[in-house]
Amino acid sequence: EFQLSIGEILLSELSKTELRAAIFVVANLLNAKEASDPAKRTKIAELNLDAAEKAKELSAFESAAKYVGKGIDLLPADRWTSMKELSLKMYSICAEAHYSLGNVAEMQKYCDEVLDQDKIPILDKMRVYHCMLITMGNGGRAPKALKMSLDILSQHRCKFPRNSASQMVTAFYGLSKIK
Repeated sequence: EFQLSIGEILLSELSKTELRAAIFVVANLLNAKEASDPAKRTKIAELNLDAAEKAKELSAFESAAKYVGKGIDLLPADRWTSMKELSLKMYSICAEAHYSLGNVAEMQKYCDEVLDQDKIPILDKMRVYHCMLITMGNGGRAPKALKMSLDILSQHRCKFPRNSASQMVTAFYGLSKIK
């Protein structure tokens, strides 16, 4: 309770520049005890997003995943209708952080959550598609990555001959394995 109060005071009294400099301290104080007020929970979730973005900029991917994970936990159950933009940012950053850490199963969980949202345009899902495609490519699943890429492009009404594109990628992939 005491830490939450200190965190709330700092959040309200610090300038934007000062808050940016002390964001990890403030986020940790506010995360020490769960707030019950929905407005406070949203504010703390947004602060955790800011902390995650800063951690990601510093290549502190484990911290980024921790902060954004905490922020996601603070969102309401109807997050995809009431806070679509915030939810999309949080899930995308969480997927990217877990990708960077090599936690493919965790990354996939956050990607799937975003991809399951039918009301989100495909362009807004590109960050999670990117994580998935890179993971597939690095995991020796280039043909599967190609298929997904072609599926994404077809949703934008871009058409490519599937067989010839697939054969080319498979051939190039095979050649790369020889060297």
